[in-house]
Amino acid sequence: MLIALSGWSHHLLYLVLDLIPPPFRSWAFRLLLKRFGKGSWIDYGCFIRYPWTVSVGSGTVINHGCRFYGSYLVPGVTIEIGDSCAIAPNVCIYAAGHDCSSLELRDVGASVRVGDRVWIGGGATLLPGVQIGDDAVIGAGALVARDVPPATVLTVDPPRNLRRRDVG
Repeated sequence: MLIALSGWSHHLLYLVLDLIPPPFRSWAFRLLLKRFGKGSWIDYGCFIRYPWTVSVGSGTVINHGCRFYGSYLVPGVTIEIGDSCAIAPNVCIYAAGHDCSSLELRDVGASVRVGDRVWIGGGATLLPGVQIGDDAVIGAGALVARDVPPATVLTVDPPRNLRRRDVG
């Protein structure tokens, strides 16, 4: 019952957030998130589970339909997004999951960190424990299960390091 009530109230919060004008949304995200940097924007239609575990740097844009799932049951697990990042529509970031080697499917999690000046293409998915280095580009639709080095362009089908990014 408590879990159902928690889920209902969480969805009610996001319904209200999707109805209020932009300046008030920024104010609300400053209250809800662990950190919400100056000049950042979270578009309408985004969902952040356990927002107090999520940090967003300055000048970062998170586009429509993104979903961030932190952890409530695994202490210390966070999602950190750096400064000046561009996150395209429908990106999912998972910092928690279940241990599939256990019949009880116990809760597990690992922090996800996205460096500064990272672009994540539409529909990409980042799994628990992934670290994305500064200046990296993640291609649309990528499933990122391993760390991505700084200034790397990662493509899909299959995911591979395509080339180094020239960051001057």
